[in-house]
Amino acid sequence: MRIRRKGFFLKKEVQQRSRGSKPIHCRSRRRYAPLRVRSFLLLFFKKEALLFYLLSLLSACAEPPPNSAAACALERRGEFQLNFGDGLPTIPVTLDGSSGNLLFDTGASMTTLSAVAAARMDLLHNGNMRITSHGIGGKSEAIAADVARFRIGDMELQRRTVMVIPFELRGFKAGPPDGLLGFDIFSQFDVEFDLMTGRGTFYRPRNCPSAVPNWLLASNRFVIPSTTPSGKLQIEVELDGKRLVATVDTGAGGTLVSSAAAAKLGVTAQQLSSARAIAGYGVAPTDVQMRVVRFRELRVGQETAKTPELAITDLPPGAGDMLLGMNYLRNRKLWISLSSRTLHLSIPQAQTR
Repeated sequence: MRIRRKGFFLKKEVQQRSRGSKPIHCRSRRRYAPLRVRSFLLLFFKKEALLFYLLSLLSACAEPPPNSAAACALERRGEFQLNFGDGLPTIPVTLDGSSGNLLFDTGASMTTLSAVAAARMDLLHNGNMRITSHGIGGKSEAIAADVARFRIGDMELQRRTVMVIPFELRGFKAGPPDGLLGFDIFSQFDVEFDLMTGRGTFYRPRNCPSAVPNWLLASNRFVIPSTTPSGKLQIEVELDGKRLVATVDTGAGGTLVSSAAAAKLGVTAQQLSSARAIAGYGVAPTDVQMRVVRFRELRVGQETAKTPELAITDLPPGAGDMLLGMNYLRNRKLWISLSSRTLHLSIPQAQTR
């Protein structure tokens, strides 16, 4: 018996000889699937099984539907302390083992350090990129520095980038903070800032637009417009009956109106020239002179302020028409959820009686 492999088929050939007869050839042929087809099918089913496994993992890890119980569940990530110097909130931090004190600034797009603070923390050597920074008073050149460990309260973040500006912050009687804690940090969480007691809490970001804050106080609820520039916390307000876009800015001591918005509201150059002048300090190398003007009415959510005196100046790009500063935000709670695009501001209890 002799078995030969020919092509992709097996052929069995048996040759028997009988006495006085011609050779008899008995052939049995069994056809098998080509090896290439068998390999392809095996690979196909393996891929199908792998795809099914990956889809199962993805479905298990998928985000829950918006406003569902799972999406709205609160998960605490960390707590921190707010201190108040010169009427502005600051937060103790630790960067790569060095302690610092940063101004809590919802108007700052990026967390920022002064060059003096960065040198003390030995972060300058990490600078690898230059950035143009815009603030009240003009623009300046900053460098980017990498921070391996960024600790805020009892929460530690890994591998963060901060801006380093070539000057110290000004306008602080008790001495300047080391920099600004900006939008790039708190926008990654749902955050509660209690500006009454000086406490703050980070929570897991939630896709829960219908959620209410973790408090029982009467509050204003705002939807953050989809047109808001990246790195800004903005809401709609009304000043003298006209709708304006205001940046919620805990880094500003007072509420400011842009020169362009003031002009649209009918404030003339003659009025500005005769108005009271005050000094303004921003994240810029120079200070500015601002003019204080009295308006008829400012409406923020459910609240109305009659005859408010507001400072007018040129605001940096992307800041909107106004900065809603600490003279309005003090003695309130803030609940910020960028993942749900909502902002809650508590109403001071004196106004709810």
